[in-house]
Amino acid sequence: MDETTVGIIGAVLGFVGVIVGSLLSFLTDYFRHHIATKKEAAYLAIQLSNRLERFAIGCADIIRDDGLSYGQRDERGCKVTQVSVPTFDPHSVDVNWRSIPAALMDEVIYLPMEVETANSQIAGAGEHTFPPDFEEFYEGRQYQYSILGEKAVRLAARFRVYAGLVSRHLNQWNSEKYFSDEKLKIEHIRETRAATYQNLDAVDL
Repeated sequence: MDETTVGIIGAVLGFVGVIVGSLLSFLTDYFRHHIATKKEAAYLAIQLSNRLERFAIGCADIIRDDGLSYGQRDERGCKVTQVSVPTFDPHSVDVNWRSIPAALMDEVIYLPMEVETANSQIAGAGEHTFPPDFEEFYEGRQYQYSILGEKAVRLAARFRVYAGLVSRHLNQWNSEKYFSDEKLKIEHIRETRAATYQNLDAVDL
């Protein structure tokens, strides 16, 4: 084998070595980044799912708030809210948001705006309600937070599924069914009330 051939083989082997080295370096960086991103996504899912579940528990407390303190009204004989509205601030969580899909990130970041909208509608209902029961206010409050609670539970479950975490029920109760049942119950009350009003109007005519 002459020197020219040896030189060519050496150059080819050197070039192949550079390619293989670059490829190995790329694959190492890729898998390192993939593993890091997966860990960040799992951490984010744990943090947000727990905060969403706590928010859902707060929503359940709102639904159970009937305006009575140990079954008693206030000194004026009126109902008074006993439970403060829960808050949810995803921006307070120090996580890598790029580690999760954009659609999932959009839903969880949008939830606080939905809470604001719900509170605005509750306040509007409160302007057209009267003591001592403030019926429309409490009904609207319970209805809006049944919707928010159901949404929070479903979103928390999606985070856990995405991160490969075990699904769970809050405090051993089917929270999603609870919120759904409460929402449907209020909707049934409203439909019955509307039908009653229609029948009264028909009688008057």
